[in-house]
Amino acid sequence: MKLFVNSAFEINDNTEAYFFGNYAQRTVQGGFFFRNPTNRGGVYRGPLVNPTTGLPSDADDAVASVRVGDLDGLGQGGNCISGIPLENGVPNPAFLAQVVADANCFSFLETIPLGFVPRFGGENEDVSFTFGVRGLLDVGTGLDYDFSVQRGSNRSDFAISNTVNASLGPDTPRNFTPGGQEQTETLVNASFVYNVDVGFESDLSVAFGAEYRKEEFDLFAGDPASYALGPLADQGFSSSSNGFGGFPADTSASQDSNAIYVDLEADVSENLTLQTAVRYEDFSQFGDTTDFKLAGIYHVSDSVRIRSAYSTGFHAPTAGQANITNVTTQNVNGVLIDQGTLPLFSSAGQLAADFIELDGNGRPTLGPEEAENFSIGAAFDLGDTSWTIDYYTIELTDRVAAIEDLLPNLRANVSWAHSQGDYNTLVRANYYGGWDDTGNGVNGISSAVLVDVSVSYQLNENTRLVAGIDNVFDTYPDKNPSAGSLGQLYSEASPFGFNGGTWYLQARYTY
Repeated sequence: MKLFVNSAFEINDNTEAYFFGNYAQRTVQGGFFFRNPTNRGGVYRGPLVNPTTGLPSDADDAVASVRVGDLDGLGQGGNCISGIPLENGVPNPAFLAQVVADANCFSFLETIPLGFVPRFGGENEDVSFTFGVRGLLDVGTGLDYDFSVQRGSNRSDFAISNTVNASLGPDTPRNFTPGGQEQTETLVNASFVYNVDVGFESDLSVAFGAEYRKEEFDLFAGDPASYALGPLADQGFSSSSNGFGGFPADTSASQDSNAIYVDLEADVSENLTLQTAVRYEDFSQFGDTTDFKLAGIYHVSDSVRIRSAYSTGFHAPTAGQANITNVTTQNVNGVLIDQGTLPLFSSAGQLAADFIELDGNGRPTLGPEEAENFSIGAAFDLGDTSWTIDYYTIELTDRVAAIEDLLPNLRANVSWAHSQGDYNTLVRANYYGGWDDTGNGVNGISSAVLVDVSVSYQLNENTRLVAGIDNVFDTYPDKNPSAGSLGQLYSEASPFGFNGGTWYLQARYTY
């Protein structure tokens, strides 16, 4: 469900108050990777064992096994074999029967013999609103102003089902509530625009202002079983809800920043427009920065324009990025591995930093991401069509996250729009060039074209109805070569997803 409001109210001839906001809520569920009943680490996969005893072995004839847990603890009471030997990928039936018959011994082959696919999802709620006042002050040639306050939050409450906390053995639940997280942002803004005659083709537009931003991040603890370290943890069975571990405690963190900026723009001549801007920002956690921008556009003719821009950038980690804690299953070169994200300032984070530093790779720090951006391009009209060609490069240092290897080598789109009476139609083709799935170790994934269509009808003066289909031809990415062993038919990193075609209906009301 999505709701949007956008409204303005005139106070006098030079002043208006405005409000806009949105509320969105959705429930999501999707499948994780398949947990193979013979080789999923932490649940099924056991040590190499002697095929005749089921005890650990490093001999040449040792075979893979399915892990067996000793329920009353290692060295206590009765003894269990370490693993059920696998013969051509099939558990030895005699050893399996032996484990089933002994109440002190346990294997997940007893309760979930065919493996399982965790179902992960939850509830997401997104809320934001903005109140503001804008207008014109009778100062000199006229001073435009805009004062606003914005607040927004995004909260997710997670759920994972059809999985296990393997360290709890036969007492594990199958469904868990791992907890949730919420990011909240508050923004206070004051901006002004003043025009000055400096002898150019147009007035020099001087925009300036100040901004205050506060970010808050909260983690909400999951149910105890979702993060428990059960009695079989010291026997190689993984703890926490498998696929997405629960958050062990409620935590909160916040940070803020203050910024000021100046932006100058003018038509220097009939054909040339130039812009320059500078922004200073001070962050409570990551120091301060000054960034700038230079841009221009030159009209070669009425139908041909050349444009270019150069700028620097600064991106500080959000409160969520700096403080998130979770463990999820990732596909690394075709192997399922549990990977954790931990705050660098935590004890575990500092332990990892010590290890990396001792290994001679320097001590990792969490800091801001800096960028230099350059672009140049042309726009031109051919008959009733408009075309743009752009080249851009972005040089980043100290990236907060690296995803460039997963991006297509070329992206393009072409759209056709038509209006007649109360009807509007749109057809758009989106081209995604070939790309490499570095997570799965699969290179050379094919390019694809996705086609979207929509039709809208103006029902009356205030209401418009819209119907559309995204990905009309139900296009999917190439199948994952490891689909059989991982239960992952398509790469989760596909630039256009893997859900095929979707349709939608909208109603838009304007007042």
